[in-house]
Amino acid sequence: MSFAEAYNCAYDLCIQKRAAEVRSLAEAQLRRLSLARVYDAYVERAKEIFDIMLYEEHTHAFLSGLVPLTAEATWLYERPVARRWRRLRLYALWARRVAAWRAAFIHTRFMPGGSGTQGLAAEFYALAR
Repeated sequence: MSFAEAYNCAYDLCIQKRAAEVRSLAEAQLRRLSLARVYDAYVERAKEIFDIMLYEEHTHAFLSGLVPLTAEATWLYERPVARRWRRLRLYALWARRVAAWRAAFIHTRFMPGGSGTQGLAAEFYALAR
C-alpha cells in the first residue's frame, strides 16, 4: 500500500468520526515494532506512521488531549519489556548465525585436504613414528 493510499484511508476514517480506532491501530503497530526493531529502523517506521496519522494528530488527538503519537512511540520503545524482547531477538539471530557458521567451518575444516584433516594426519604420523 502506498503512502498516499494509507494517508487517504486514515483521513477518511477520521472524517467518519472513527479517529479513535485509527489511533488504536497505530499504537498497536508501534507496540509490535518496539519489540522487534533496532532504534534506527523503529524511528524510521514510527515517522512513516506519524506522517500517515498527521491529520488525526492535528484534529482528534489535539482536541481530545491525547499524548502526541511521537511521545507515545518514544515511551513504547523505552519500555523495559520492549528492551528485553529486542535483546532476546538479537540473541536468537546471533545463535542461528553462529550455528550456521560453525557447520560451515566444520565442513571446510574436515573435508579432504582441509586444515583439520592435515593437522590430524600430521599428528597421527607423528605418533606412529
